[in-house]
Amino acid sequence: RRELCDRYVYPSFPFGVPDKDRNLPLSKYLAEKAPIQGQVRITLNPDVFLRATYARMFTYSADPTYHEKRPTFIKGLVGLLEPILGDEAVREKAARGIFG
Repeated sequence: RRELCDRYVYPSFPFGVPDKDRNLPLSKYLAEKAPIQGQVRITLNPDVFLRATYARMFTYSADPTYHEKRPTFIKGLVGLLEPILGDEAVREKAARGIFG
């Protein structure tokens, strides 16, 4: 949902330096500019990222080696997190710990 970008995402240069030229708001930039260029930083808000209807992540890297190896990295990361994220009771306990 692009309207959430304006609250939780900002355009940036490498290392998180804000990119003032793309600070339109970001949702407007994403809707109007083609092709989309540059980096963004996402501020982590657990309330947003734990809601499947709010958060989806699409990634791409201009570095072909990094981009090619990313699926293997993600698969390994998901495997490490599966004991936590794969069990509904554990997810609910984690959410209660975060949100009370």
